[in-house]
Amino acid sequence: MQVNQTFIKVGICDPKLAYQNLRGENSYLLESIVGSMKKARYSFIGFNPVAKVTVGDGLDFKVFDPEFEATPSSDDPFKAVESLMSQYSLCGISLSRFCGGFVGYMAYDAQTESTESSATVDDLGHPRCEFLLTRNNIIFDHKSSEAYIVENHFCDAKDVDAESSIRDLEKISARMVEHRDFSKKSFAKGIESNFTEHDFKKAVGICKNYIRDGDAFQVVLSQRLTKDFEGDPFDVYNRLLELNPSPYMYYLDFGKRVVAGSSPETLVRVESKTVSTYPIAGTRKRGADQKDDMRLEEELLNDEKELAEHL
Repeated sequence: MQVNQTFIKVGICDPKLAYQNLRGENSYLLESIVGSMKKARYSFIGFNPVAKVTVGDGLDFKVFDPEFEATPSSDDPFKAVESLMSQYSLCGISLSRFCGGFVGYMAYDAQTESTESSATVDDLGHPRCEFLLTRNNIIFDHKSSEAYIVENHFCDAKDVDAESSIRDLEKISARMVEHRDFSKKSFAKGIESNFTEHDFKKAVGICKNYIRDGDAFQVVLSQRLTKDFEGDPFDVYNRLLELNPSPYMYYLDFGKRVVAGSSPETLVRVESKTVSTYPIAGTRKRGADQKDDMRLEEELLNDEKELAEHL
């Protein structure tokens, strides 16, 4: 089966404003705020849901648009999404690095290697992963200062009413630039941690012993911070944007769950047969000149910590 796309090109606007005007339950914003064009060139919006995959104890597959006819062939989260995507192929040339598809998250518990133990307790009850496919996408190209508003059609080209689709896209174009004031809500104090200070220090000591004994060479010991919140979760994203603008920011609205965050780096990017990664660990800023670069290179090559980061 094929995915046919109709699209219009418009001038770029603030992705956050456009999303605020167009968003609804089961939508997303993937926003690039700062960084070089090579690493953070695009922002993306997805709305008007077509299908959603939720994996908890089992697989829950919902279809919002009857035009989408694919069904998952496995209960395994990775194979399920892979099977759904393999049943469709894009007709024509992709407008950008990403032009539509399943977007979502994978929890740590979705890992392929089991690390189950008696100490592991699921006290949140969230899905292991959740992926959303939308009919409409907006692609913001910050380098060219252009945006593409896209409508995905999960049917043969002969069944696409292009004129009607263009009219719908023009309506979206008008909505995405409507003026809207963002709220500046304050957040109540009282954050709770799942660690007491005493227990956290005790855990640090245990981790240090693991390292001394050779059972580990690096441990990421984290705590979960929790607080009650009333209002629009998008306000939290806006506050995060003010406090910590990053090359990669995301707001995923799955209805019952909203996932928002920011990241300074790409974990991994796969395009065709090429896999790319841009780690921050084990790096230095460029020097003032070639001599300075060589000094920094020598420093990196002889730094025990930096070498361990990439072991």
